[in-house]
Amino acid sequence: MDLDLVERLVNADAIAQDRVQAQGSAQVAAAFGGVQDWADHAAITVAATRAGAVARSTSRLSAASADAYMTRILGATIGGSPRSAGAIAINDPLRVGVRDWASVYGRVADTVRLQVARGASLDQAVTMGLQRADTMVRWDSGLARREQWRQSLAANPQAIGWRRVIHPELSRDGTCGLCIAAADRVYSIGTLAPLHGRCHCTVAPVTRTADPGGTLNDEDLKRVYESASSTYAADLKRVRYDVQQHGELGPVLTDRADNFRATAHMPKAGPSVADLTRRLESETASLERSYRGFLARASTGENVIGPLAYQRDRIEALRARRMAIAA
Repeated sequence: MDLDLVERLVNADAIAQDRVQAQGSAQVAAAFGGVQDWADHAAITVAATRAGAVARSTSRLSAASADAYMTRILGATIGGSPRSAGAIAINDPLRVGVRDWASVYGRVADTVRLQVARGASLDQAVTMGLQRADTMVRWDSGLARREQWRQSLAANPQAIGWRRVIHPELSRDGTCGLCIAAADRVYSIGTLAPLHGRCHCTVAPVTRTADPGGTLNDEDLKRVYESASSTYAADLKRVRYDVQQHGELGPVLTDRADNFRATAHMPKAGPSVADLTRRLESETASLERSYRGFLARASTGENVIGPLAYQRDRIEALRARRMAIAA
């Protein structure tokens, strides 16, 4: 096994991943650039539809890049001609229980309105909304890479597991303790890589005779600990992690010291039935007005198929929710 080649492939993949995500984040932000009124459902629908299309494209690029990387690194690790699993097909979001992209990226507007309601200025609220958009497109890219890694490894029986490989050179604030702790073990092929926000880690295959990721991590960790203060190095070594199940994202990496709350443990308190019904009626009426506007634009030949479909589905979902509450 050529360890220098493996290292070059791992580092190149991490850089490619970073570029794809940065490009996707910039394009998603641009999709919301034309929104002036964050209560305008028509404008938000158009922006969320465009942002969702960017996220889908970014996820597909991430999967294709991950498939190419896995094929190359398997060849460098096991030799011969490893089998390419082929890039996974991504049409709908890979988030659990989510069926369309626009509904995910519509949350950017929800964040802006919520922050304004909490007292933030509009500029501050928009900044927070775009920060959420950046986080979401990176999560979606991570979901695509994770599933591609799993399928690519499963297609090659010579691989018996995988290891998380850290990249301190890409982390502005240094590799976090969670990634360092999680990089210390080998995972089975069927185990999904736990996601972690703004993570630059990649995956390297493990065979019965080779564990290149372990060697690369040892070298990086030595440099990290040597360059860090003794206190910071000691803190990193004390970090313990857990893998928690997120309702949409699946397994995520969390600090054991944090109070991660799964969906089942969230508080059940919320608005009264009357208040919730009024909110649903108001939002439905607003969407119906916007929907009629899009129908009028469609009658002139304008291509608004995407926004129309999203708004129709959203209206139907709101009506179903109102009926469920009234039942």
